[in-house]
Amino acid sequence: AERRRAEQEAHQRAEAERRSAEEQQRTSSRRYIGRGWELER
Repeated sequence: AERRRAEQEAHQRAEAERRSAEEQQRTSSRRYIGRGWELER
């Protein structure tokens, strides 16, 4: 049970990191658009 909980916590942490990374990409893309650059940059 202990190991299972540790795996769950690790999964949640990875999920949160992935979400924050996507959020950062969206924010930077929006900033680039504000400067008139392409989304892909």
